[in-house]
Amino acid sequence: MRLPCLLLFCCGLLVLSCGKQEVPELPAAEMVTNLKRDATACASALQKKDYEGMIRYTHEKLARMVGGAKGFRAAIEMTLRDKDGNPMTFLSATIGEPGPIKKDGDRLLSLVPQNLVVKVAGGRLLGSGTLLGLSENGGRDWVFIDTAKMREKSFYTVFPELAGKMALPPKVEARFEKDPPPPDLPEDEMTDNLKRDAAASAKLWVEGNYLGVTRYMAPRLVKASGGGVNLSRALREAMKDEEGNEMAFEEAVTGEPGPIKKEGGLLLSFVPQKTVMKFTGGRLRLNGWALGISETGGRKWTFINPAQMKGDDFEKAFPELAGKIDVPPIEEPQIERD
Repeated sequence: MRLPCLLLFCCGLLVLSCGKQEVPELPAAEMVTNLKRDATACASALQKKDYEGMIRYTHEKLARMVGGAKGFRAAIEMTLRDKDGNPMTFLSATIGEPGPIKKDGDRLLSLVPQNLVVKVAGGRLLGSGTLLGLSENGGRDWVFIDTAKMREKSFYTVFPELAGKMALPPKVEARFEKDPPPPDLPEDEMTDNLKRDAAASAKLWVEGNYLGVTRYMAPRLVKASGGGVNLSRALREAMKDEEGNEMAFEEAVTGEPGPIKKEGGLLLSFVPQKTVMKFTGGRLRLNGWALGISETGGRKWTFINPAQMKGDDFEKAFPELAGKIDVPPIEEPQIERD
């Protein structure tokens, strides 16, 4: 998972005059104070989604490129979702101690460390990067550019004057920190939620809403399959016979769940299922089951079918369950011809 590019977020409006005059530089301590001030204001605007504030701190070239405050809003809202469409939220954006200030003609440059914490599904992303601070009025006001963009050749078509001016720090990948598991609910509440989610999943199968079905599948397996959209397409293709004719569930009924067992941070329960699948020329009746799994203390349940449990993806996704599940038998399906 990649943190949204901060080129669109970061800061500084340079003051241009008709006849450009040399501006005396401030003392070094004042320049650093202003640099910290503007970098902190930029980070605060990002965290608060203060789009007008972002424009006040954005280089005029970038402001034109993104289309002002409205452009910022559109760009940020587009990037603050993961590949499965789950929203991401900035929890914090903090600035570290700036590096040495370097003079480049009438321009001042400095590298500023930045730390971001972003809330994502199931945890947080902790990212660290570096901003390039620029001032063209003697250190009074600063603009900031994400150095990650400076690794792209296209960046220098917009800012050719910055080519080779600063040695870029190494790129650091964001680190995922998983949310701690919530406390378990009372068993009767866990069972009620298990029944609710099992029935909801069965209903979506009958409706042919395969994207909806993936929301009730174990997230670890959904991720291993390339996300909900990709998995829903695979499910749709799997619901075809050898001649390409579509099959569909006419009925899917869930029974009384089995005992809830705890393995590490997982809650497990087998849920009986009776299904009727219509295919060209007949129907397939099956009395089977699904394994219910909760990683939220019984608040939400997702499900794995027997076929998924036999695959390598299951072992990779749930290594802690190896050899710890007594799988119930499955009856032979009954075929009824029209």
